[in-house]
Amino acid sequence: MNTAVLEVIEFELKHDFYFINHPVNVENRFWKDGNGELKIIAAMELQHLKSCITIVKRALENIKKSNRKVQVVDELVPLAEEKLTELNEELNRR
Repeated sequence: MNTAVLEVIEFELKHDFYFINHPVNVENRFWKDGNGELKIIAAMELQHLKSCITIVKRALENIKKSNRKVQVVDELVPLAEEKLTELNEELNRR
């Protein structure tokens, strides 16, 4: 992967996709907040969980509509979708 693509990925990770890590995602059961702190998903209050789901959905919508290079989208979208699935599973458990 070239330097330009990596720079864009780093930018996205600092802004819309702060809740994931690249290339290896944030460990299951954890949410990474905007300050980089890990929170246990199962311990989140219901409203916080719903807000996190909205954040992930919005980030996915934005990058899919953007003109970002395909390599950037291909790297970030699967990681974000994985985190979204995890959050939705916790929501359904409740």
